[in-house]
Amino acid sequence: MATSSTKIIRIAPIGFHSAIAIAADELGHYLPRLAPVMCRVLTCCSYPPQKARVQILLGTSEHLNPRGLRNVPALSDCDDAFLIKEFRAALYLIGSNPRSVLYAAYRLLEHFGVRFIRPASEVIPRRKRISWRGLRIRESASYRHRGICIEGAPRLEHVLGLLDWMAKKKMNTYQLQFRHAGAFWRKGYTLTGQIGPEQVRPAEERRRPEVLTDRDCYALDDRVIHRCRELGFIVHRVGHGWTAAAVGRAGIGWAKTRRRVSRSRQSYIALVNGKRAFFKGVPTNTELCYSNPSARDAFVNQVLQYARTHSEVDVIHVWLSDSYNNNCECKACAGKSPSDWYAILINEICQRLEAEELPHRIVFLAYVDMIWPPEQERLVHPKAILMFAPITRCFVHPLVDTQCSEDACLDRSLLNRAVLFRRNRLFTVTAKSWRGKHPGDAFLFDYHLMWACWSDGWGLDMGRIMAQDMKHLDELGLDGMVSCQTQRCFWPHPHTMHAMADMLWNRSLSEATQRRKVFADTYGEAAKLAFEYWNGVVKKTGSGRSYDHKTVFSATEPSTTVKLDNLAAWLSKMQQALRSAAGKLGEPVHRDSLRLLAAHASLTSLLVAARLGALAGSCKRLDKAREKARKRIAEIICNFDLWVDPSVMPAQVEGLFTEMAKEISMPKTLPRTR
Repeated sequence: MATSSTKIIRIAPIGFHSAIAIAADELGHYLPRLAPVMCRVLTCCSYPPQKARVQILLGTSEHLNPRGLRNVPALSDCDDAFLIKEFRAALYLIGSNPRSVLYAAYRLLEHFGVRFIRPASEVIPRRKRISWRGLRIRESASYRHRGICIEGAPRLEHVLGLLDWMAKKKMNTYQLQFRHAGAFWRKGYTLTGQIGPEQVRPAEERRRPEVLTDRDCYALDDRVIHRCRELGFIVHRVGHGWTAAAVGRAGIGWAKTRRRVSRSRQSYIALVNGKRAFFKGVPTNTELCYSNPSARDAFVNQVLQYARTHSEVDVIHVWLSDSYNNNCECKACAGKSPSDWYAILINEICQRLEAEELPHRIVFLAYVDMIWPPEQERLVHPKAILMFAPITRCFVHPLVDTQCSEDACLDRSLLNRAVLFRRNRLFTVTAKSWRGKHPGDAFLFDYHLMWACWSDGWGLDMGRIMAQDMKHLDELGLDGMVSCQTQRCFWPHPHTMHAMADMLWNRSLSEATQRRKVFADTYGEAAKLAFEYWNGVVKKTGSGRSYDHKTVFSATEPSTTVKLDNLAAWLSKMQQALRSAAGKLGEPVHRDSLRLLAAHASLTSLLVAARLGALAGSCKRLDKAREKARKRIAEIICNFDLWVDPSVMPAQVEGLFTEMAKEISMPKTLPRTR
């Protein structure tokens, strides 16, 4: 039937994957909240019911492909697409795979006005009726890889909530780091929002981070993987730690050790500055002597053994150490570049996986001093996926902005003499240079929502940068992104997260249109005020030309003090306007969103006060503002626990105050203020 004027909508999930069943259940949950209808979700079956009068049918094109229905998405495990169409008196939701069927269900709900703002924060309008007469929506993903990697300080409910939000925003990949993600779980379960001088204080129980055992952490990982499987997501796992495992260490996290490598494996360790020892005492940050066949075998065998025992993982990340200028300097290793030795390892791993008929794919990492491709080797095995990780990039400008440059050599660095890039032109050059050495699958692994996002609005507009980065990934030969980020990252607005998801799904979207839509959905009637504040604070906290990479919190020009005074007055006015408007909004989601923005204005005011104190050479004024900011951050984390990371956010803001404090002991170029 074309309309739901009757009281009951029968929904038939066709196929037995859990994602299809979830899609049907979600429609049954939301549609009655949208309009005065009742929904009856039928039992999953392998073909459309013949006798039951069904209004909505969901399934993949394997089970649901009626004659006469054109442009049905082709089946694909990797590439996502769906069709929503009224056909023969029923509404069909057909996906290229089970998760795409789930995307179709959420897209239908968006068509009816539902907005998925943040985890546990959505807007559901009330309608008189629901009609799908003549409806036809066909969409396919612009990029294959659309994912998030665990970081920060999450608890299980944060990750599960994020996964559900990701499904609603048509993302398809989740990565757990290390053999287990305890490095992150342990912070999430021991930190509160009470800020100490250097870090967030432990919870009231004063428990040590080891309160979660390895077994607990594996269990948490298992819960996450189970939910990923239910949603039809692609599961990525591990990353760093293989070099440590090859010499008998756990390689879970970045802990230092005083224990030495056993004599039998001493020769496996990279020779750096004449010694074979853990690099700065950290096994995870230590490279191997890759010219040593025994060291390579130990490394490869670790990966193979993991693949044999982890069928729940689709993609295994095989990264080397998490440091740089730590490569082996022995004569044999020095004969090839570090990237060439890495390519040899990855090629062998892929070949052995194929020989054993193991289905896993392998991700290798272009990172720090291995950002350059190999000189001699090529990586052409279809199991190999390049992950390009410009960890030290600039976030003031898009990644493809070649004007964001620095005085640095474009040539490959000498062994253990690498200087990390800080501007984007060099990353653009190196990303494109990989095409000749790895013509296969590749994606970006970037950090917009890890550190820099907590300075968003302070001369930085992360949502704008995210949208532009996602639109132009194809220019770099990259087919999507896995975002290395905190899991609670919807501060001070959700635009950056939405820009990532929306542009990864459809890179042809207009940036301005997408931005206006997110603000309208997030703030409702107060969207204009929110726009005024956000655009204003980004502009007013900048200083000089954008390629100077300065803000009012770092500039020392004579006009800076006047700018800060004017900014303080404007912020006071905006705080009052935001709080007043929030009190008048009827929709709780809009009200909470405006409260978050008002909290950002409050914190910005304290940074301005601290900066004025620093420029005046007053430690007292700076310390007073810093103490107020710590208390304000604690309140923010307490009030918005689901959306603000309690570990990274305080540390990043504290770092800004620390930089200001350093300037007080420096010679002043500005006149002191009162």
